[in-house]
Amino acid sequence: MSRELRALPVAGLPEVEEGMKLGELIAARAGLEAGDIVAISQKVVSKAEGRVRRLADVEPSAKALELAKELGREAEIVELVLSESREVLRAERGVLITETHHGFVCANAGIDASNLPEDGTVCLLPADPDASARAIRKELATVPEGSGGGGGRAPPAGGGRGPPPRPPPRGGAAPGR
Repeated sequence: MSRELRALPVAGLPEVEEGMKLGELIAARAGLEAGDIVAISQKVVSKAEGRVRRLADVEPSAKALELAKELGREAEIVELVLSESREVLRAERGVLITETHHGFVCANAGIDASNLPEDGTVCLLPADPDASARAIRKELATVPEGSGGGGGRAPPAGGGRGPPPRPPPRGGAAPGR
């Protein structure tokens, strides 16, 4: 067994849009082999799951308007941060540190506006990251024979084999809290 660790990009992927099957897209292009590990960015999962929001469609609440003024942020983004959060832990220097509904503690509920194809949009975290991982794993394992995704051999790691996704935190507390 090799001790080498390499990270290789998957060439030829299209701009991912809502409804696309990431596992199938990757398996058809990556030439996966047994034992391979597939790492996928949160943003591409969110895009495939339709978790991109247009700021023009967001109606800020009174609380969002107040916080936005205090922080010097757009009220629409603050509204999305609030709607994606279980609790605001800290609000200062233009950043909201929140605990998301998943139990993650992160800046601005993990909402990101970078590298999106349309201006005035933001990307939210996947609604259920563990379900996303299970679905992608299943897609990786069920690519048809002859597609270049290895349909005739054992499923690649992460495509039906390997450890299950991490269970959600118990009692609503984020890990390490």
